[in-house]
Amino acid sequence: MKGMTMEAGQEKPAPFLVAEHPALDALNSRCAPWGNEIEWWGDGAGLLDWLRAAGLVDDDVIERVASEAGEDVLDKLATQARQLREWYRDLITRYAGDPFPASAIDELEPLNRWLARDKQVRVIEAVGSHVHLHWQASFSRPEHLLAPLAAQMAELIASDQLVSVKNCEWPPCTLWFVDTSKNQKRRWCSMAVCGNRAKAAAHRARKK
Repeated sequence: MKGMTMEAGQEKPAPFLVAEHPALDALNSRCAPWGNEIEWWGDGAGLLDWLRAAGLVDDDVIERVASEAGEDVLDKLATQARQLREWYRDLITRYAGDPFPASAIDELEPLNRWLARDKQVRVIEAVGSHVHLHWQASFSRPEHLLAPLAAQMAELIASDQLVSVKNCEWPPCTLWFVDTSKNQKRRWCSMAVCGNRAKAAAHRARKK
């Protein structure tokens, strides 16, 4: 994001992976850091590019799914991803800053439905001079690509980090992040962008 500005119609920049957690990076796949909304998941190709950039799905899996699934199938997957993201945005907006209450567990049923689609198999492989048995995701259907994302969303809800989730304070920026600072006083998605904007605005106000 450093030093960037965005005008209407301008080509999308690289995904903003500044949230300190993949689940919030996913929320930031639709954002308006400069006033004009940017949507990275507008179609299937954009969704695959984002999953690759975020490191949630390996390149070889992305390439295989892209070659096997048709454009219509991938665009439908992007629609499902946007629906999941906006449902999660509403959840985070309401519960960020506090532990998720057990009394609200029924609200997580949509997430549980996505987690149930996570298909994994046991694989034994050579690791150096040893063999290692582990679970490996089986991306046999396009919708399985969203299982790692759903897992990250669930992990954040169930973790202590939820109490440190914040929204950037600079209007009109909409980016979310986990405040990992020692004193829990982070206010901006990025000091290089919104932090500097706030400093500049404060400087102008003092001069007036």
